[in-house]
Amino acid sequence: MGSVLGFERNTKPLIEADNICKDYVSGAGVVSALRGVSLAIGCGEFVAIMGPSGSGKSTLMNIFGLLDRPSKGRLIYAGRDVSDLDINARAAIRNAQIGFIFQSYNLLPRLTALENVELPLVYAGVRRPERMKRAREMLDAVGLADRQAHWPNQLSGGEQQRVSIARSMIANPALVLADEPTGALDSKTGEAVIRLLADLVASGVSVVVVTHDETVAAKADRIVRMADGAVLPHRPEIARESATRDSTPR
Repeated sequence: MGSVLGFERNTKPLIEADNICKDYVSGAGVVSALRGVSLAIGCGEFVAIMGPSGSGKSTLMNIFGLLDRPSKGRLIYAGRDVSDLDINARAAIRNAQIGFIFQSYNLLPRLTALENVELPLVYAGVRRPERMKRAREMLDAVGLADRQAHWPNQLSGGEQQRVSIARSMIANPALVLADEPTGALDSKTGEAVIRLLADLVASGVSVVVVTHDETVAAKADRIVRMADGAVLPHRPEIARESATRDSTPR
């Protein structure tokens, strides 16, 4: 395996990108979204991925989430090469082991909070009594035990995001991928959401967050910065300097 950008706190990687490239064909020709990305995410590690629009971070997240496949290179998940798995095999791993959190929440408007949370277990074939029990436990864990019968449009943005987090947790995933999870929230609610993600990490779940917010990124164990489809050299002092500036009274 090629050189992989390492991590400090964890020695066992859950997921590894090995020289991954991703090309898309358009009317203008071939567009290279990822250019030889090598990156390891440790078990129980909290990683923030940052970069400008078009840097490749969302493409990398889609590959990590087995929503897309690399054009070249290898993706290793829990020691297994999953680069060339077919759509059904990728869906099976995704449903059982990967949780997703989105900026837009992606809750189904015709389902209650409880029904939205239990949805991954419906796809997994879990019987209804067990689904309901686990969904209630997850809503309680994110502080929404009294909101389980509410429709999404009856919930605040922060509450909807907590429902989304509960849904991502219900199948006990090894990996949670969060795309701008605080982007639509006020700062106080955003901090509460990040604390929930930190709790996941404390329980042993690997969490990868795509964010433009330096304050959010500073909460992670490690910041990965991308530009032009590549991972930039690791500079942890950037995060520290940014966090210091953000906390300086004005």
